[in-house]
Amino acid sequence: MLHVIYGVGLLLIHLQGVETLHKDKLTVPTPLLLCQSDQTWGTERNEPIEMEETNTFKDAPAKKMAFFTAKTSPESAKPESASVHIEVLTPGTLAELLPEERKKNMRALKITGILDVNDFSILAELSGIEILDISGISNITLPPALFKESRTIQRVYLPEGLTAIPDELFSHSSLSVCNIPSSVTIIGTSAFEGCEHLTGELVLPEKLTTISENAFDGCSHLSGPLVLPASLSTLGERAFAFCYGFTGDLHLPEGLTTIKVGVFANCSGLNGSIILPKSLSVIKHHAFRNCSELIGKLIFPAGLNTIEWAAFWGCKGLSGNLVFPRNLRTLGSCAFYDCTGIEKVYFQGNIPPLLNDDRINFSLVCIPKGAKKAYRSAHYWKHIPIVETEEIKA
Repeated sequence: MLHVIYGVGLLLIHLQGVETLHKDKLTVPTPLLLCQSDQTWGTERNEPIEMEETNTFKDAPAKKMAFFTAKTSPESAKPESASVHIEVLTPGTLAELLPEERKKNMRALKITGILDVNDFSILAELSGIEILDISGISNITLPPALFKESRTIQRVYLPEGLTAIPDELFSHSSLSVCNIPSSVTIIGTSAFEGCEHLTGELVLPEKLTTISENAFDGCSHLSGPLVLPASLSTLGERAFAFCYGFTGDLHLPEGLTTIKVGVFANCSGLNGSIILPKSLSVIKHHAFRNCSELIGKLIFPAGLNTIEWAAFWGCKGLSGNLVFPRNLRTLGSCAFYDCTGIEKVYFQGNIPPLLNDDRINFSLVCIPKGAKKAYRSAHYWKHIPIVETEEIKA
């Protein structure tokens, strides 16, 4: 029997007598499925849904996984959208265990056991699935692009022992809720790219070492602080580009040596200070472009040697004096274009950094006493207004 109970802003579906299927036996659990009803789809932020732990769909502990706010269409509550629990004892048998008459109208599915490549192929073909719980399978890897461009998938609970989020797993899908298990150390290329319906705070695993290129590119409705774990050593190009909703400080962990192309481009919601690691040596082009709400002084580590073109373009909120380290060797064109809050600019090195052209966008540059001749003779420095000074004010 299917009971549908409407509450304030919530839709509770309680399925009784739902079949748990596997090859050798039949059991009858009592699953509980909790969805949020809303008249909009993926355009507004909402509070995370509280879910009681049940024997079918489990809420994830906040410290162990990321949990995003759900935005579920009321259409998912149709009476025919029954939940099914399937236990796969023998890999490769998922197709046999799926009730044929339910494949087209099955909206919620829980799978336990172990799956092989054929089972995952069957899973990818279930075009009507909106809620999928595979947290109980024993697989520690998943195929790439499994839910890529799915227009129905909304909630997915990933395996608790998963070691990596594979490339393009949810790329450009309708995903609105997902967990990142504490066992994950790598988030693959474009894993969540274009998942604009994801909302809420992103909680990354403490052991995470790699966020690959475009991993969260275009996840424009994620919100709250972006906390990068201390274990992170690799941050790919455009990993968080166009994530407008992040707020607060941006603290980059020690161990990062390069901030790659466009990693935080257009993260215009970040409205705190930026803290660069001492290990940093290179800031690639467009790394922080249009992070217009970042505030405070920008302090460069002593080992920084390269800032590429347009790296901080449009960072209008940065303020105070800008002091370039002694070892800076390259400063790209328009690296600080439209950074209108910066006051004085100091170069600590007696040897001027290499310029691509004379567009460094500073009205006056302070250099060390006795270094004027070296700066004037360097390419593109001839017409830049400079003044020698003995005192550098950080």
